[in-house]
Amino acid sequence: MKVIRLEAISLAGSDINEDLYGYDAQAFWVMDGATALVTPYTGDAAAEVCWLINKVEGVIRSGIKERNAALPEIMRMAALAVRRELAGNENRQPWEFPSCSIALVRVNKDFLEYFLLGDVTLAFKSGEELRVISDDAIRRLDAKAIKEKLRFQAEGLTSAAARQAILPILRRHRSLMNTPGGYWIFNGSPEAIKNALTGTVNLENSSEFILATDGFSRLVDTFHVYPTWGFLFQDLKKSSLTELAERLRQLEQDDLECLQYPRFSPHDDATALYVELGDEADRRTL
Repeated sequence: MKVIRLEAISLAGSDINEDLYGYDAQAFWVMDGATALVTPYTGDAAAEVCWLINKVEGVIRSGIKERNAALPEIMRMAALAVRRELAGNENRQPWEFPSCSIALVRVNKDFLEYFLLGDVTLAFKSGEELRVISDDAIRRLDAKAIKEKLRFQAEGLTSAAARQAILPILRRHRSLMNTPGGYWIFNGSPEAIKNALTGTVNLENSSEFILATDGFSRLVDTFHVYPTWGFLFQDLKKSSLTELAERLRQLEQDDLECLQYPRFSPHDDATALYVELGDEADRRTL
């Protein structure tokens, strides 16, 4: 199977984009960094999460060149590399550490391998088959926190002030990171690697997939522009990722207080990578 169409987009939700995407040969990935929940917020926290996602990407680019290296093994090496550099910080609270969600896939001759940690999404379509792979543990926790944020807004707080008011809840949820009954995400923990979503899906003559961070997935699960990922795939037959992202940003801009479409903040980093597979003769561009 050959890549006949490849698109990627990554939009910052604030001054610093803590998302990342990449590809190398037949491997593709997106990452969504989560900054430590420290106050006051400083540039050091943002720099640390950017260091984390770039460190992980470096290990992926190196490891993916070994065709026999399984994706979990590559990510295990990334975890070890991160743990070595974070040694000596064991006294920090869980919410004081950066983390990142990651979706990593590799295309083989007749199947696709995947590795997912956190709240990123892999949506895959082959023929009439549609599969959406994502861990909803973080989303369940976020839904509880957003409900409390809405309560504060109903009492008169702005969206920004309500977001600050629920910081203790967010820290409590972040303390469940990489624990049974909590949620699994990349932060250098080898145990998280063992609990990632992994597997393979068969490739047909015509297949396509999209990797998305939660900021881009808002099109489906928050703004409901598309009832399902299948409808989003249909739109990509005539539209580009850029056009979809522009629609997303306009919806966010029209609801800056996050009341019509409840969420933590008006904008979020939004990253997606779309790949269409087929024969070389099928190659096309928009």
